[in-house]
Amino acid sequence: MSASATSMQEATQPGASESISFTADAAGEYTLICYIPAHAAIGMWINFNVSADGSAGFVSS
Repeated sequence: MSASATSMQEATQPGASESISFTADAAGEYTLICYIPAHAAIGMWINFNVSADGSAGFVSS
């Protein structure tokens, strides 16, 4: 993840981290996938739920 994910020099480097935010229009189940061809097919994706009441869902440390 990065602001310039198509750039190998600006993309998140091994051992580094990035933060993103997402505002859903509606509660429900969503999937975040890697946009690089074939990466989603090998497991570079996560499912997460957006609750209607604002309770915590996916938390990563």
